[in-house]
Amino acid sequence: MAETSKLLSEFQQATDLDLCLYSVKEEKIIESYTRPLAVLPKKHLLKDLAKEDGRVQLKQEKYLSLLAAFPFKDNLVVAWSTSYSLKGKGNYDRQVPLLSVERFRHLVFCLYWLLYQKEPVFKENIGQISTGDNLGLAMSDKQPSLAGYLAEEKIMTDVRQGDLDKYNQDFRDFVQVGNFGGFNPTSLRSKKNMAIAATTLYTRAAIDGGLSIPEAYQVSDEIIKGIESDVQISNLYEYTRAIGEIFINRLCQQKRQAVSPLVYRAQQYVNEHLNPPPDLAEIAGQLHVSQSYLQHVFKEETGQGVKNYIDQQRLLKAKQLLRFSSDSVTDLAQQLGYSSPSQFSQFFKRLTGQSPQQFRKQADQKENTGR
Repeated sequence: MAETSKLLSEFQQATDLDLCLYSVKEEKIIESYTRPLAVLPKKHLLKDLAKEDGRVQLKQEKYLSLLAAFPFKDNLVVAWSTSYSLKGKGNYDRQVPLLSVERFRHLVFCLYWLLYQKEPVFKENIGQISTGDNLGLAMSDKQPSLAGYLAEEKIMTDVRQGDLDKYNQDFRDFVQVGNFGGFNPTSLRSKKNMAIAATTLYTRAAIDGGLSIPEAYQVSDEIIKGIESDVQISNLYEYTRAIGEIFINRLCQQKRQAVSPLVYRAQQYVNEHLNPPPDLAEIAGQLHVSQSYLQHVFKEETGQGVKNYIDQQRLLKAKQLLRFSSDSVTDLAQQLGYSSPSQFSQFFKRLTGQSPQQFRKQADQKENTGR
């Protein structure tokens, strides 16, 4: 099973096909390998597919996405191609909005061969089936709310910080409580307007995060040109999520180019190990350099010492949690790796002039009054 899981995971990352394993006996999905926000096939559909014969079933659902399924051991392997046309890995890129049936068929052929080492027999039914209305949300029916505003601000904060993993995680929350305002979900022009508005917000967030203004606007212009040329936007949430990913990758690329590989690796290590935070000796040991050399190069390139950088990253994390979570200061102190709430409060006040409670109260007041 572990070998099958590894193969499916690697195949998904290589092809961008969404995959899942459905247990016929348990009547549930036991593993999934998907892009962020991918829609899983509904249970009744998987039950119907499991009743079919051993051939590879190739179907098309109502939003023009393709789906294939075939048995493997006691499970059903399901692959599908969700329709969206932006991709944000590395430099700016675009994909054809929909895979052709023939290309999708070739990819499924390869997947079947990897699992069985023989050619599949296809049972093609390119009719229409339903896997749900994209994300199953009536986006235009949502009412603006403080929760929606905070969810949007969280993902923009993630863009500013160039944190792709956090962005994808927080975007899931935005899907639940955020909104794009009032628009016609069946109008392509309305969807394009929303995507362009989102691009504008991402552009500003990326500039705030350090992306150069010329590059930010160049990326924005290219994305908007692509939006205008698209003939279909079937999933507005995934479409706009992918735009944000493009800006994050450009921002990270610029940050990597601004410092030496050594300093960049040191920054990455700190960002990934904030609880508890590493000290200079630990970071230098991980990078196989002396402490004095790392401190010298780090300060020369960034203008601050390693400890100051660690403190700034811990402060940034603390501000995020104080603003976007309802956990108590005591709980936050523990999450952030402080030995006690008082130690956390002393650290926070030393760097900001405010206690954590004062910062949270001030942030709440600004959000409630819109100032």
